[in-house]
Amino acid sequence: MSNSVADAEPVPVQLRRRARCAERLPGGDPWLEGLHDDDQVPTARQLSAWSAAAQDIWQSGCTPVVPREVARQLWKRGGADRELVELLHRQARAAEHELLERLCTEEALQFE
Repeated sequence: MSNSVADAEPVPVQLRRRARCAERLPGGDPWLEGLHDDDQVPTARQLSAWSAAAQDIWQSGCTPVVPREVARQLWKRGGADRELVELLHRQARAAEHELLERLCTEEALQFE
């Protein structure tokens, strides 16, 4: 048994709601990102710099934003870099979910 309103609605209704909410997000819907990635693969030195910077930002209490290709390459390196990327991914997903929920709730309140 689910308490989610989204589970009770047909998929097209859910997608339309997501599209309306995504219109207010800078850059649009994050699902569409990466469909045509043509980013260059970062060098080992750049990856080390990204890893050190991300760890420093995280330790200061903020969540760093790491470009997708950098995160992919850090994850492939394994070890502490992989753990960092997985931690940042979980944090970003939680923040994205919270933002979408807030935006959709605000939209629903406008129509009441």
